[in-house]
Formats: sequence, C-alpha cells, structure tokens
Amino acid sequence: MKNNQKELIVNLYDLLIKINEEGLEDDEFYEWLNDNYFFEKNLEEIIFELNNAKSKL
Repeated sequence: MKNNQKELIVNLYDLLIKINEEGLEDDEFYEWLNDNYFFEKNLEEIIFELNNAKSKL
C-alpha cells in the first residue's frame, strides 16, 4: 500500500471521529446525520472497524 493511501485511511478515521463527536455535541447536526445516514452499520461500529484496519497498515 502506498503512503498516500495509508494517509487517506488515517484521515478518514480522523474525520469520522470528528463527525461523530460533532453529532454528539450538536442536536441539529445529529438529526441531520440520522435523516441522511447512508452507512449500513452504526457510525461507532464503522469507526471501531476502521481503527482495527488502520492498526494493520
């Protein structure tokens, strides 16, 4: 895997963490996330799985 690809995975993880934290702090944003949610799994599950994958880079 190329370094820039690894960096993309790390950036995705960091961004999902920020989105999740922002949703927890802002009810309007949280509601928007729920109304427009497009992942098959819960965001926390995705973050957890991505963290596991990230550790294997």
